[in-house]
Amino acid sequence: MSHPTAWDSDGLRAKATIYFDRAFGHDHDDPLFAFWCHLALEQLARAAVAKVNPALLAGSRRQDALLYGLGVIDADPLQIESAGSGTVYQLCERLVDGFGAAEQDACEMARRRRNAELHSAIAAMEDLPRGWVGRFFAACRVLGRHLGLGLEDLLGSDRAQLVERLMVEDAEDVRRAVRQSLDAARGRAAALSSAARREREEQAREKLHPLTDPLAVALPARAQVAGPRLLKEVPCPACTTVVGLRGDIVARNPTRIDEDNQLVATQVGVPGLLQCPVCGLRLEGVAELAVAGLGDPVTLTEYVDPVEAFDIDLSEYHDEFLRGLAEDSKYQDE
Repeated sequence: MSHPTAWDSDGLRAKATIYFDRAFGHDHDDPLFAFWCHLALEQLARAAVAKVNPALLAGSRRQDALLYGLGVIDADPLQIESAGSGTVYQLCERLVDGFGAAEQDACEMARRRRNAELHSAIAAMEDLPRGWVGRFFAACRVLGRHLGLGLEDLLGSDRAQLVERLMVEDAEDVRRAVRQSLDAARGRAAALSSAARREREEQAREKLHPLTDPLAVALPARAQVAGPRLLKEVPCPACTTVVGLRGDIVARNPTRIDEDNQLVATQVGVPGLLQCPVCGLRLEGVAELAVAGLGDPVTLTEYVDPVEAFDIDLSEYHDEFLRGLAEDSKYQDE
């Protein structure tokens, strides 16, 4: 068997360390620092997945990629399609111990910024949100641990110490900012008259999709929804108004048959946004939502139509039913 050199876990990890070294050649507020860090994160995640099995990095559209990952064939790596970074981060959530909602959120935001930087005219590595460095390297630490490495192995001792301090400082900054936002929102809610509050609460209800179950949604699994998706309804942590907790779907589980013999599909969503029209509170990102106790993943359940799930053409059964009726009618005439 050949060895899938392009997807070798040690090789990918080594490439990540090279990118980190390039990143730390720039100031932390320099867009090039963020750029090289984002490229390094993807290599590190691919190394973590490849440690389980390089074939997991194969793109899904061509069989030769899977055969290359398994070492069955040797091929030009430039001709082999690998899995997208979004798929890689989803695999990390399933395969890497400690890789949870916060790490998935950090990686997903990094993926979006990296794509925007490389595929658009947007300067996506400038003016990054508060606390991004701490959340970013917290995810790197989890991936490195899966590879049997510490931050000092990836970055060097001095840089690792700096990053550890930044993670603590960024986390405290986020906690302090959220506490300030909650206090300000409570003050705004207390200042509202009863009539004004009722009006805003009515507006909040109108913005919500109807939910019969806080963990169930009526939207089809393949529906495309613009912006963060409604995951569930929650009381605002500042004024208790029922508002929508929104976020992104990060995993879709296979359709199964439940105890009532119904087809059920489940999805896992990571919270990313809460906005209250009554008190004006806005929490964005898992880090901020976690401070308010709203950062845990949400499981969404959908009851699937078998006709849609199995792509059944009802017209065939309709024609057969009519033919059966005609034959029954003929028999009765005799």
